[in-house]
Amino acid sequence: MGATSIGNPQSNNLYAYVQNMPTDFVDPSGLRLQYYDVRRGLACVVVNGVNRCIEYIDRYWYDDGTDDSGGPGRDEFLGGGGGGGGGPQNPTQPNRNCIANAVAGGRVGGTRNIMPNVYGGNAHDGIHVEAGPGIHPVVALPAMAGRVLHAGRQSGHPDDAGYGLSVVDILLNTRIDGQRYVMTLKDMAYDTGIRRGRVTSGRIIGSVEGSANPVGETGLHVTLMPLPIYNKHIRGRASSVSRSSVPVNQLMDAARDPRSPFRCQ
Repeated sequence: MGATSIGNPQSNNLYAYVQNMPTDFVDPSGLRLQYYDVRRGLACVVVNGVNRCIEYIDRYWYDDGTDDSGGPGRDEFLGGGGGGGGGPQNPTQPNRNCIANAVAGGRVGGTRNIMPNVYGGNAHDGIHVEAGPGIHPVVALPAMAGRVLHAGRQSGHPDDAGYGLSVVDILLNTRIDGQRYVMTLKDMAYDTGIRRGRVTSGRIIGSVEGSANPVGETGLHVTLMPLPIYNKHIRGRASSVSRSSVPVNQLMDAARDPRSPFRCQ
């Protein structure tokens, strides 16, 4: 009964996890509900039924109400990640749409980026947002709002690892250089990934599994390309072969390209 609070009687019911609202809250300690109001740019906790919110840096810090010697009060860590991936990637990051913020404990990977193949297409069409060991929710950032064009399994063969993973194409509302873009998200668990409809800011759209190994393809795979390129190579034939046919000069590094609304540098 260590995870109970006199100020919140429902915490005595160990079956009533996060007030029976697991899609809206997390509660690693069993004592404090935690949520992120991405639309308003707030990180919040619920303490004895009272919301405490501050403007967040990257969705992991909140004010515990203690004296911070004149500082902004961002002195308690909400958690997520683990294994060295739980803290902010960059506490001074000015872009709230930094793609790393879409994954709890996320950080931009440096080992698997956009790479060409020998046939004029690509051997790897995006970047990875990596996280520490465990299962991490993927939350839509404001600039990720849009409409699902396609969602499915990465493989149609039950024996393949990709069978349990999703690939989701989102037509973004945000334009880049006046042009419509499609964001593709891969490696979310298929059973948790969004399948259809609208993507709205702050919505949990799936979950990914992290790893303690910083080298590899763990976490969330993110691809950006112009809508006309998507229509030419992928729309109506969303296979791994069609995706690898997209030339690398038509792919945008979501985390590093200065034009990207999701840049983290």
